[in-house]
Amino acid sequence: GHVHWFGTDGGYLWNGIETVPVPTGYGEPKLNNLDWVVWWEYDGTDTEIFLYDGSNVKQLSDNEVGDYRPDINDFGHVVWVEFASPNNQIMYYNGSETINITENQSITDSEFPKINNNGYVTWQGRNDGDRDIFLYDGLKVLNITGKRGLSDEYPDINNHNHVVWFGDDGSHDEVFLYNGTDIIQISNRSFNCSAPEINDNGHIAWTQYDGGN
Repeated sequence: GHVHWFGTDGGYLWNGIETVPVPTGYGEPKLNNLDWVVWWEYDGTDTEIFLYDGSNVKQLSDNEVGDYRPDINDFGHVVWVEFASPNNQIMYYNGSETINITENQSITDSEFPKINNNGYVTWQGRNDGDRDIFLYDGLKVLNITGKRGLSDEYPDINNHNHVVWFGDDGSHDEVFLYNGTDIIQISNRSFNCSAPEINDNGHIAWTQYDGGN
């Protein structure tokens, strides 16, 4: 039940008892169950990734391009997007070093990475024209939607390595689940579905356009 937010005068953490100030920044902050916070912040040249470990702030990236969209697991491992040329890269800080998990991969437009407590990472990207969902299992990168031949976006992952996303079914956007073996279409609505999230019970929530405002 701990909550982090950033106000006009800095970062704050509700620790279940009281609100305390924390030295965090404003760019897409993410909080884990250790009360560690990761975010991006402008360093005077471009945006970089920073990590607060409950005591100290550590700068994780230091380059000449923008770094955005961080996510963190409960071991303090962090992923983010490095907006490099010609292709975005997915970077992974494992607690001691940072590795590029999309290096030497034929993937473009990588975006929106998510990491679970097993160190599995999912994100969206392209390697055949359509947007696909990719999964890094600690050893290799899998394109889990490449055979669908339709656009897939905005994945989320739980600690059972199950991945959800929304994708085109040929007429509008629906929610899909990858259970480690198969892809299952979860929704079948008359309007577009988007932004799904999955918890460790396998429960899935998403937003849905209802045809109104």
